[in-house]
Amino acid sequence: MSIPKNTSNLAKAPVAVFAAAALLFLSGCGQDAQSPQPRPSASSTSPDTEPSANPHVSGAPAAQDSTTAGTTGAVPATPSDPDTATDENMTQLLQLHTQLKTDLGSAYSDAWIENNQLHVAVTTPEAEAAVAEAGAVPYRAEFTDAQLQDATAAFKAWLGTDSAPQVQLHWLSTSGRTGSITVRVPAEQVQPLTDAVTEQQPTGAVQVIVEESSGPATPLGTNGP
Repeated sequence: MSIPKNTSNLAKAPVAVFAAAALLFLSGCGQDAQSPQPRPSASSTSPDTEPSANPHVSGAPAAQDSTTAGTTGAVPATPSDPDTATDENMTQLLQLHTQLKTDLGSAYSDAWIENNQLHVAVTTPEAEAAVAEAGAVPYRAEFTDAQLQDATAAFKAWLGTDSAPQVQLHWLSTSGRTGSITVRVPAEQVQPLTDAVTEQQPTGAVQVIVEESSGPATPLGTNGP
C-alpha cells in the first residue's frame, strides 16, 4: 500500500484501498470504489498513511498515480468495474489477497485487481511461483512493501529538515508495481520539491513522483512554520 491506492491509466486500484470499497459495494451502500484514498499503488494514504495529470517525476523511471492505494505506489488506478464482477468473485479475490500477503511474507510488494483478476507484485521467483499456483497473476517488483515504507519514512523525515523546501503535503502513496512514491502538493510547490528530491535523493533508489494537488483546502501535513 500505496483491492489508498484513482487513475484509469495502466494500473488498477491497490488491494488495500479497494478492500474497503469492496466491502461497501458488497453491502450495497458504497460509492465510487476509486475515490481518492487510493493507491494508486498501488498502496495509498494521506501524508500520515499514504496522489493527477502532468506529473513531475524525479528519481528512477516510472510513473504513478495513486489517488486511491494504494499500494503501493506508480500507477494504482481504478479497480475492475463492479458491474462486471460478482459479489462472490470480489469476496474471493479479497480473501485470496489476504492469504497471499500472509504467505508471501517479506517478498510481498503490492497488489491490485485488473480484468477481474488479482495481480500480486513480489520480489522473488519463488514468490512468483506461489502467486501463480494460488491462481493470481504474478508481477516481478523491484522493492518489497517494507522497503517502500522505509523510503516513505525517510522522505517524511527529510521534509522535516532544513534541506527540504517548505511544502504542504496533500497526498502520499506508494506503489510496488512501479517501485515509487507519489506525493501531491500545491502547484507552486511542485517544481521546488521536484528539484530538491532530484538533487538530494532522500529516498535512495525509490522514485519520487511529485504531482500538483487540487486540495484539500486545509493541508493534511506541512513542514512549513
